[in-house]
Amino acid sequence: MYPSYLSIKGGWEGLEVVCSIMRYFLSFAHGIDVINDRGGKVLSFLILGIGGMICYEVLLRYAFNAPTIWAHELSLHVFACYSVLGGAYVLLNNGHVRMELLYMHLPPRRRAIFDLVAFPLLCWAQYLWKEQRWQRIR
Repeated sequence: MYPSYLSIKGGWEGLEVVCSIMRYFLSFAHGIDVINDRGGKVLSFLILGIGGMICYEVLLRYAFNAPTIWAHELSLHVFACYSVLGGAYVLLNNGHVRMELLYMHLPPRRRAIFDLVAFPLLCWAQYLWKEQRWQRIR
């Protein structure tokens, strides 16, 4: 027989429905991972465009004494997009910087719990920081 924690109304038929739903969600999550992986690799070339815009601005500003307003501003906006969209790729490949002094000594389950708690806290802190900056602008 099957373990008691798998007892679902409908017996084996209910279990098959749950398994098919789980397969759907896993395939959906895999599709998102593929999009993040390929998108992150394509997005990595965006930094070259940012470097080109900054070089263009520096050349015009110091060589021709004709600074532009748009080059610096656009490079900031493009870098913001680069940071936000590249975050999914970095998260997928576990590339974020962590304090590994304690983290590496934790078992995998505790690491997962730590990640589930730390990520929302960091997002909340970033939201508060941006909200504070927005209040200063007003």
